[in-house]
Amino acid sequence: IGAHHMWRIYDWVVKVDPQTVFFPIELKVKLMQHVEGFSRVDKTHGIYLRTCLGSFDMRLSPALEVLSQKAAANIAIHGDRCPVLENATDEDVWLQQCLDGN
Repeated sequence: IGAHHMWRIYDWVVKVDPQTVFFPIELKVKLMQHVEGFSRVDKTHGIYLRTCLGSFDMRLSPALEVLSQKAAANIAIHGDRCPVLENATDEDVWLQQCLDGN
């Protein structure tokens, strides 16, 4: 994210896996419906959407990762402070832990 500065001109950054069916207009509509709530929460570190129901709670889905601009900036600037991935396929887990920890 940090090397590609396009995220700076958008309110949201979305990473979609190639095998995922994604309708950006649908996401945009949903985000616009909740913009006031997001702006109250998105003060310092940014927010991400928990898009997958895990065993015990909601978590970040590996197929669709949605970050606010502040969350993307937080990862770009402070991502090196997050723990190193043990398994390259656990990028979604790393991202969620990093965002929750910062």
